[in-house]
Amino acid sequence: SSPFLALWQGAKATLPPIITGAYNYKQQQRGGNENGNMEEKEEPVALLYNVIFVRVPTIVAGFVYIKNELTGHPFTIDVGYGPFDVNPVIVLGLLGWILR
Repeated sequence: SSPFLALWQGAKATLPPIITGAYNYKQQQRGGNENGNMEEKEEPVALLYNVIFVRVPTIVAGFVYIKNELTGHPFTIDVGYGPFDVNPVIVLGLLGWILR
């Protein structure tokens, strides 16, 4: 079939679900079979796009955030009332929500 489908199947088989987003429970909820296969129902190009442009940058941002937090450089924002540090629970929760 499609070369994109073959690329997606290879990525799904070799990369962990945190990177691909191919969790079996999610795919079964959306109508996949017992193995979580959704290739027949979803566009592999969109799934690869999600990996390359959403999931990988989010994971990298998470690692950079953790590194900065551990070295004493917290995430600081200013919304007009003066700068303040964002609570790490909020940042990590947001990253987890994006990667769910």
